[in-house]
Amino acid sequence: MNALRQGIISRLKAAALDRDREMDLAAVALLLAQADFPSEPLAPFQEHLDHLVIDLSGAGEDVDHVQDRASALSEVLFRMHGYKGDTETYDDIQNANLMRVIDRRKGLPVALGILLIHMARAQRWSITGLNFPGHFLLRLTHAGEQAIIDPFRKAKRLTAENLVGLVTQVQGPGAKMHAKYLKSVNDRDILLRLQNNIKTRALAAGDTDHALEVLETMTLISPDSANVVSELAILEAEAGNFKQALDRLTSFLAHRQGHPEEDQIVALSKNLKRRLN
Repeated sequence: MNALRQGIISRLKAAALDRDREMDLAAVALLLAQADFPSEPLAPFQEHLDHLVIDLSGAGEDVDHVQDRASALSEVLFRMHGYKGDTETYDDIQNANLMRVIDRRKGLPVALGILLIHMARAQRWSITGLNFPGHFLLRLTHAGEQAIIDPFRKAKRLTAENLVGLVTQVQGPGAKMHAKYLKSVNDRDILLRLQNNIKTRALAAGDTDHALEVLETMTLISPDSANVVSELAILEAEAGNFKQALDRLTSFLAHRQGHPEEDQIVALSKNLKRRLN
């Protein structure tokens, strides 16, 4: 790992592990993006985030209803600054890297959602990501009202009928809407979702090294996730690094006695030991 990337990873680790402060979602997403482009400075992208916030503070003055807030977000990000959901090249890996999303003014729902969250929180508006499958959505809340909006479709407010249609579009005919799909997720979950999109695209392109690097960042974001560490260990083993994979699992268990998924990690460790021997 080169010195530039090592420095980025150290800053990312410090930001992700500070559980006493609310995470700056967009700032951490930019660090994750910079990990893939270590020589690029963050200052221009941070300035752009500031401009988004300033423009929304003007457009969002004296908004009395939640729909007005949704409209102000849409006006600033999508009309004034020209962002859009990338429908033409949806699977382009750049769509989940926040630096490239800002450069290209287009991206995946979760990347655009992070920008909207950043803008709204700077106004002290209540906004959260949702646990919706296959398509990231947001919920705005204000004065007893709420609106579920789609970052990929210019912050369009979705009706109950829209949500049911989106479930069937993502999961296929016969899929049903469930209350758990509308539960709020935390910032770490949002960042994992962002990185998972990059990892999936890297693997599809046969770029195992990149996928491993992305999974490493995911372990920093969510160090207690058995699923992330298991996936990383499996990929390391498939790349021939059995000892590294076993050491990773052993360390995970040593620092997390009584972890709910301890049996899963133990079983994977035993399997890898058999393959190593």
